[in-house]
Amino acid sequence: MKKSLSILATVALAFSPIAVFAQEVQTNIQGASNSGAAIGTDNFVNQNIDQTNLQNQFQL
Repeated sequence: MKKSLSILATVALAFSPIAVFAQEVQTNIQGASNSGAAIGTDNFVNQNIDQTNLQNQFQL
């Protein structure tokens, strides 16, 4: 019983969020847009992709 309790405590600690103890905040904002058009009879495809990623991390 003591061994299984130790294993459960280890698993619980492994899944607990470390950022809570460090008092850190991390934000991540991602956005993407994709547009494409098939033009003409020669199967020419014009495709445009824009992606933005903003990431911040700071301590409280």
